[in-house]
Parts: sequence; structure tokens; C-alpha cells
Amino acid sequence: MMDQLNFLKITKQKQPLRCEKFLNEMDQVIPWKTLFDLIAPHRPKAATRRKPKSTELMLRIHCLQ
Repeated sequence: MMDQLNFLKITKQKQPLRCEKFLNEMDQVIPWKTLFDLIAPHRPKAATRRKPKSTELMLRIHCLQ
């Protein structure tokens, strides 16, 4: 009987994507924690019932743009 491939087996065998390499390099170069601590006091508070996006997520998205 042949073993069935599952998602974990497939992902362990593939090469890292260009975008994954880029994001790993960004993590090594940019001092994220320092930037988060500088930005956090200046972020506006949520005026609606929606949960605001995290400072970390918003900063990373901004840097990628």
C-alpha cells in the first residue's frame, strides 16, 4: 500500500519561496521590537467595536508596500 502524502510532508520537501527568503531577511535586518515600542503610544484607539489591527501587523504591511 502506498503512503498518502499529506500537507506536512509536501511542505517539508519544497524549497523556500522568494517571498519567504525576503521576509526572513527583513526579520534579520529591521529592529521590529524597537519600532513597535516607538509607534505604539501614537496609534489611535479604536472608535468602533471592531478590534484594531496590531501595531506589528500594520508596520510590517507598511514596510512591504
